[in-house]
Order: sequence, then C-alpha cells, then structure tokens
Amino acid sequence: MKSTRDNIVIGIDTSCYTTSIAAISLNKEIIFNEKIMLNVDANSKGLRQSEAVFKHVSNIGKISENIADKLKDYNIVGVCASEKPRPIKGSYMPVFTVGLNSGKLLSSTHNCPFFKTSHQENHIESSLLGKNLLDRNRFIAVHMSGGTTEIVLVNKEKCGKYEFEIIGGTKDVSFGQLIDRLGVKLSYNFPCGKYIDKNALEYEKAIENGLKTSVKKGYMNLSGIENQLDKIMFNQKEIDKAFLSKL
Repeated sequence: MKSTRDNIVIGIDTSCYTTSIAAISLNKEIIFNEKIMLNVDANSKGLRQSEAVFKHVSNIGKISENIADKLKDYNIVGVCASEKPRPIKGSYMPVFTVGLNSGKLLSSTHNCPFFKTSHQENHIESSLLGKNLLDRNRFIAVHMSGGTTEIVLVNKEKCGKYEFEIIGGTKDVSFGQLIDRLGVKLSYNFPCGKYIDKNALEYEKAIENGLKTSVKKGYMNLSGIENQLDKIMFNQKEIDKAFLSKL
C-alpha cells in the first residue's frame, strides 16, 4: 500500500522552445524532471506558434512514454500547468494551451485538483526550491527568459498567490533574444542558449574587459551590448584574416 510520502504533484510547462514535465513529492523531493527542446530546422531563426504547438503535442507523447514506469509507484494528488507567459491580464501564447489542456486531462483521469500558473511564476517558484530566504513572502526576483527580462518585487498573499510589481528590466530586447541573436551570428542552431552556455562553461581564460550597459531607474537597454558584441566579432574576424594571410 502506498504511503503519503508517495503522493506527488505533476507540473507541465510548454514554453516557446521547451516541453517540460516534472513531479515533486509533498515533502518537496523532485521525483523526475523531463524536458525536450523543440526541434528547429538548421539555419532557421525560430518557430511559428502553430509549428511550436504541433511539436509540443509530439513531445508530450514522447515524455509520457518515458515517465510511465516512474509514475506507477506514486499517487498523483495534483496537477499544475502554465496557462500563459506572465501573471498579468492579456498575457497569452498559443503554445501554453498544449500543457494547459494536457494537465486538465491528467487531473481528470486521476480525479485530483488542477492548478493554473504562469511561466514566470514557474521560474520564480523553482528558483526558491532549497533556498533559505529571510522573507519568502516579500523579495526581489530577476526573471530572464527568451521573451522576458524583468526585475520584479514579489509579494506573496495570504491565499498563496503572488502579486508582482515590475521595478526594472530591459527597455528593448530581452537577454534571451540577445543570446539568440549572438548565436545566429556565430552560426549556431536556433535556439542558441545551450551553445552559448557550453562555451561560457568551457572558457578558462581571464576576461579582461566586460560588456557595459547603462542602467537608469532599474531599466537598461541591451542594444548597446549587441553593438559591442558585433564589434568584438568584427575585430576577431579581421585578426583571423590577418593570421591566415601570413600562412
């Protein structure tokens, strides 16, 4: 007979470029965390929402097969899914309907409660796992994703819901967009984040001069950083040309 420690909550998130399904026990032990990046054709700079929706449906099926054995020893007592990018009125993206409706179906078949959240709240809540904040009911969070770079003041209400106040971020593109623009220029496949991450982790030389951007009242513009990166890449190409010409 299964004990209460075998009770788990399933979480589903279908964002712009990743299909994610995870499970956590009621004592906050991660049971599994499965994710599949959406396949983007080489030399492409992104996916239309209709294409992404189709790929999410396919990925949900693949992940379901992979986690079948992992679920057999647990009781699903709740399902949670992202319904939109951010917890504000008018926030919407078709890709989230895949996870939302998959979650509703799963909760119905297991006769358990269904909870709706947002992609941004997922990021913030997962970052708190295992962290000991002085005040978990009021704190500042920095959210950087493909479409959002925001600094938010988070207040947790008595009912458990978050209240967000945006106090900073970017005025133009997000850091995710900046990374993808850089990656495309470096001939990486889109989305480019994992390639940039790999390079950063493997780079062992000291960085003499960092990138600079102006910040005013908590907000910044990243177009200046993009211009600096373009200059660095142009100078490197000129160095490479000069080196090759001497061979």
